[in-house]
Order: sequence, then C-alpha cells, then structure tokens
Amino acid sequence: MASESSAGLPLIAVCGATGAQGGNVVRALIASKKFRVRALTRKVDGDKAKSLREMGCEVMKIDFDQSIEEMKPSFDGCHGAFLVTNFWEHMNAEKEYAQGEALAKATKEAVGMKHVIWSTLEDTRHYKDDIPLLGKYKVPHMDEKARVNEFMKKINLPVTFLLTSFYWDNLISLLKPVKQEDGSYSMVYPLGNVPLPGVATVDIGTAVAALFEKGLGEPGEIFGVASEHLLLSEMANILSEVSGKQVKYVCVEPEAYRKMGFPGADELGNMFQFFRDHNEELRAARNMDKVRALIKPTSFKDWCKDNIGLLFKD
Repeated sequence: MASESSAGLPLIAVCGATGAQGGNVVRALIASKKFRVRALTRKVDGDKAKSLREMGCEVMKIDFDQSIEEMKPSFDGCHGAFLVTNFWEHMNAEKEYAQGEALAKATKEAVGMKHVIWSTLEDTRHYKDDIPLLGKYKVPHMDEKARVNEFMKKINLPVTFLLTSFYWDNLISLLKPVKQEDGSYSMVYPLGNVPLPGVATVDIGTAVAALFEKGLGEPGEIFGVASEHLLLSEMANILSEVSGKQVKYVCVEPEAYRKMGFPGADELGNMFQFFRDHNEELRAARNMDKVRALIKPTSFKDWCKDNIGLLFKD
C-alpha cells in the first residue's frame, strides 16, 4: 500500500511487474519518489508479488488474454501505464498482437489515463532486403509490436513508443556464450562487423521513469533506449577482461544460424540479419546523445561486473 507521504502522487500501472522490463520500471518509479505504482501481474500470491507490496506497490492481477472489460479496472484511476508483452513466453505473433491491441483498448478507455509508454520495436517488413518471411512476418517478435504501434495511433492513444535494444541479459540466458572443449567461450552470432545497440534492463526502467516525469510530448513520439553501441568483438573483449575467461566472437552467416535448430533460431537469425543490414537506421533510432540527455546509461563493463555471478553458468 502507498504511504501517506506518497498518497497524492500520480499513479502508474506497470505491466509485467515481475519481469525484466516491468520489474526495472517499478524499481525506477519507486526510487524517483515522484510516483505511486500499481504493479500488474498474473501471479499476485507469490514471493515476487510479496516483494512488490513490501516496496510500497499496489498489486493487481491481470491476464492479457482477458476481455477489455476485465482488463480496464487495472488501469482505471492511473495517470500513466507502462505496457509490455512477452513474445518468448508463447512464441505466437498473432497472440502477442491481440494482447497488445487489447492493452491499447483498455488503457484508451481507462478513467484518468494521460500517458502510456509502449515497449516496442521496428517493423522489419517495411525495409528492402532478402530476409526470408516466416509466415507473414520477417521477425515476428518485432513486426507484430510495430503493428500494435499503428493501432495505437489509429485510436489516438496518448502514447510514447519506447524502442528497446538487444538485452544484455540475453548473455545469461538464451544467447549466452558457448563453452568450448579448450575451456574458452564463443559468442556465435550472424551480425558481421557492425555495432550492436545493447541495453541493460535497469536503464529501460530509468528511462521509462524519466519519460513519465517529462510527460507526454507529441502523441506517438518515439524514444530509442540503449546503453551502448558495441561491436561484438568489443563485447567479447570486455567479457574476457572482467571474467578472466577467454571469450571470442564467432561470426556466422544468417542462413547458417537459422539452421541451428534451437527454438527461435530462424527468427533470431532474421533479427540479427536485420540488425546487420540496416545498422545505420537501427543505431540512429537509438541515439546515444538523446539517451544521455535523459539518463546516465550503464556501461557494458559495469553490467558485466554487476552480473559476473550469473555469466558463464553451464
């Protein structure tokens, strides 16, 4: 529950409050001492929900597959809302689009809603290249989020579009360096030799809190958040320096990556090919001067130091 001192502060609803993005948004909003937080999650009885309450959050249950009428109370009375969906939970682009559209409708109808921030990405289908289609998408987890952007514009939602970047957290989960027989580690990606805009998820939280504090500018405004733009060889060198392990970047072609066979390999191969083939546009949309004008971003070296206990776990 909110303390008496915070009772008059604007209330922000945060989707995915126990996840990587939403959790950091919650912490940043609380740390700012300028907002109250309504943490939205499917699981309101677990340890994570308990921790949210201990931080001073109001915790409410939400299911993105509910009807608009069922979701709307989660946003009623809020000044703002941070919206994020998780494609990788089900890997179904149409389902994620439906969830994003439902969230847009629920926040549009919510009483008092002034500012929505939607975590999104580019629509890769609008770019000319030879990336193969996966059904009707090139990179489903990117393209369908961008479809939601268009729906939000259509209904005149008071929204800021937050373009995110490659999660550095991927290096401790799905895309972690692979241990070799000689004890070294390889970062195997089809990116060529171009910089990759990457982000510490804590910086997503800090940026969202700062954008809420700044207030809604022009509806539909885009803000691209990144922590650093680095070559993968530079990232490998920093990982080696911080950990004392030998880490190398191994470049493969997108076609070879798509054939690696793990769940999502074809989609990630397409994603990295998009990052490679449209690198200038990708980086321009995540301008570091604009980021630094809003927040103090985390360096990759500092992120590695903070997460050294989670890196290289077999």
